Amino acid sequence: MFVRIIFGTYSVRIKEVDADLINSNPRERREGVIDVRQKCFHLFYIPVFPIKKLFLLKSEHGVSELSSEQVVELKKKIKLRTPFYSFGWIIIGLLSLLWSFTSYEWNRSAVENRLSDDYEKQVAVNEERLTKLDTTDYIKFMETGWAEDNGVYGKIEFVSKDSVMISKLVTDFSEKEQFISHKVRSFYFSNEAALKQNTVSIQDLQRTICSSYDSVENRSFKGVQIFGGNRFYRMEYVERLDGGPSIKWQGTGGLSNGNLLIELSNVGERAKLVKIENKGSNVHWKNSLPQVLEQDDIDVLSGYSGFNLVAENYTNEVYHVILHLESESGKTYAFELKGQELDLIVKRL
Repeated sequence: MFVRIIFGTYSVRIKEVDADLINSNPRERREGVIDVRQKCFHLFYIPVFPIKKLFLLKSEHGVSELSSEQVVELKKKIKLRTPFYSFGWIIIGLLSLLWSFTSYEWNRSAVENRLSDDYEKQVAVNEERLTKLDTTDYIKFMETGWAEDNGVYGKIEFVSKDSVMISKLVTDFSEKEQFISHKVRSFYFSNEAALKQNTVSIQDLQRTICSSYDSVENRSFKGVQIFGGNRFYRMEYVERLDGGPSIKWQGTGGLSNGNLLIELSNVGERAKLVKIENKGSNVHWKNSLPQVLEQDDIDVLSGYSGFNLVAENYTNEVYHVILHLESESGKTYAFELKGQELDLIVKRL
């Protein structure tokens, strides 16, 4: 009995007609009705597929099946179709597949719309940030035309009215690590981290912004050759590590009247040099403190304006010094200089 509940056969009524339809003698009326039923194989009493039709004659004398000749005669007079619910489980399966596909497409469409909206917002942010580039900004670029690419970072060396000097940062970041801003800091402010320095026009940087999310997805956006070679890039985002000053060595200086002049430039926010701290060296620094460090208006052709760090009575000693700066908002910053004469490294701490 339990097995029959799980699966088996049963019949359902399709139609009930007057028994007189199979009466071969029109002068006499045939009493009773013909019960036409569909026999199906079921699973938990839900039809799986039809087996055959049953034609039962019900009268006061009992129930009997019609002969094949009577069935043929009846089919000429009435239309009989297999009920669609005879394929119940098949219909349920097809509806389930349709529902799954519809749900998947709806969810995919919702995700695509959200990603597209987020991308358009990021494009607007990128366009706005390009108008306010600073030397504490970095740009994340993605190489176009490649199926898998973790991207590269562009370090902003300095900004002029129409162009930007940008360096490719060499990092060993994994795909998960590359979005963590503080991990970029040590690479960003280290001179050894830069590779393939190039001057790029603001217009070319603007061309790295792809306004179409679909073009990014199907990789039809060509991009721009930011770092030379045959590689093309698009901009992913612009991010600022923080504000504040940014001290750069101009690559110039020299000895004058026994003093060493190191020509530096503040390419970040206006600040004051408040302390010069020797670390293991006895070099005497002549600068009058506090010294105001204006933000340099850099021009690619004329170079930096800058300021001098002056070592008095310099005798070719190795120096290691920390420059302590204070911004107008009161925030403090530190830059490390290590070297000998004009062979030096400047790094933000």
